[in-house]
Amino acid sequence: MKGKKALLVVSFGSTYKKPMEASIGAVEKALQKAFPQEDLYRAFSSQMVIHRLKEKENLSIRTMEEAMQDLLAKGYEQVRCQTTHLLNGVETARLLAVLHQYQARFQTLQVGAPLLSTPGDMQNIVEWAIKAYPLAKDEAAVLVGHGTNHFANAAYAALDYAFRAKGQTAYQIGTVEGYPDMQATLQALQKLAIKKVWLVPLLVVAGEHALHDINGEKPHTWKTVLTKAGYQVKIVEKGLGEEADIQQLFVEHAKAATPLAK
Repeated sequence: MKGKKALLVVSFGSTYKKPMEASIGAVEKALQKAFPQEDLYRAFSSQMVIHRLKEKENLSIRTMEEAMQDLLAKGYEQVRCQTTHLLNGVETARLLAVLHQYQARFQTLQVGAPLLSTPGDMQNIVEWAIKAYPLAKDEAAVLVGHGTNHFANAAYAALDYAFRAKGQTAYQIGTVEGYPDMQATLQALQKLAIKKVWLVPLLVVAGEHALHDINGEKPHTWKTVLTKAGYQVKIVEKGLGEEADIQQLFVEHAKAATPLAK
């Protein structure tokens, strides 16, 4: 099938330009390398992030709707859309709703799944974490995600269970705004004979939440609470998007992209 081809990468976005480019930008580059015949386009799903980047950095990022209109105007006929979202949650639902509006106007419109979509995805993250963060006997690692009140939050519990199934109890899952919350994670840590805790952002970008909810000296942060609980706390200051193995997982999702369901 002939026709101009586009690769649209949709992210929530971040108001922190440097970590944004180190993570989202790196994922985009990995995707572009994997699909050299497709022209790369970026869109963000957060209007707030788009507005603040324009205000702070004079940086213009397309909304999802603007990106689709742009692709139409430029004569693209085949579109592969890959999100950097972790969950099939609110943001992904919004993305799919936008894509459905334009589905009939392209020859093909394929969509790749978010990072945590299948049991296989959970296993991939478990294997990555064990390799990236090998632990001593007195250490634990807490992978801290955003969390959501959407039912997609269950993916965090599934990931936690995947670690348990591998016998990896020193790896815990926590969330800033969902469940398992900080208290549940702390209770789980107290059952382990550990002294040191690594806090690993389970976030594509180490931006707002990594800087102000996980790290930082304020009373509410994960670092402060775990330090007061008697643990030596070490912070990983990079997002998932900066990890080459995670970038390749997004590439695999894009390769497995399927036509948008009608």
